[in-house]
Amino acid sequence: MDWDDDDIPALPPRVGAAVELERAAVRAAPNLVTHVEVNTADVLGSSPDNPTQRLMRVAMNERYSPELLQWEGQLVEDVLEKLHQQSQMVEYLQSDDSTSEDEHFRMSYVQLDMERIKFQIRSYVRTRLYKIEKYASHIMSEPSLQSRMSVLEQNHAIKYRQLFSAHMNRTVLDNLPENMRSLTEPAMITTTVSRPNMTQGVFVYATEDCGPVRLPEYAH
Repeated sequence: MDWDDDDIPALPPRVGAAVELERAAVRAAPNLVTHVEVNTADVLGSSPDNPTQRLMRVAMNERYSPELLQWEGQLVEDVLEKLHQQSQMVEYLQSDDSTSEDEHFRMSYVQLDMERIKFQIRSYVRTRLYKIEKYASHIMSEPSLQSRMSVLEQNHAIKYRQLFSAHMNRTVLDNLPENMRSLTEPAMITTTVSRPNMTQGVFVYATEDCGPVRLPEYAH
């Protein structure tokens, strides 16, 4: 599942209205409004609470966690909203003859970082889809794991599991004795249902002082 420009939802009304107000101000008083500032901090912000910084942490956690984590839908929407806001501003400034050379340079920098953030979103979605497809049968048998997925991910997991079952029936089970043709048999579940390895090692980085931490006895 790739995020292309056509996949991104329309600009929120409050953002679109802000852009229209800027344009109206320029038309009404061109001598008073000299330029519209490109707010690079919205996209490049270094604050830990900035949506793009949070997205990077969420994507990294998802990538290195053996199990499927909670889908951060609201965070993704917030980042996409900021991307669209910046895209609208860049488009407006590019069409404005009074835009300075320095502003054009800054716009190219903002556009480059916008592409980097889009890549982060694509990477986050691809990582989740990889886990969903690899552990589809396991996930669909655990309600607690199903609740971690978005509606689209749940639909994808259901369809993928159906395709996998049909493939197994056609290529393997139909050729076995009738009493061994069920994917729900304990022996088949053991060999066909993949589960994440919850005992594998992971790296942990504390983002704030959490004091002494005692690891479980089996942790090394």
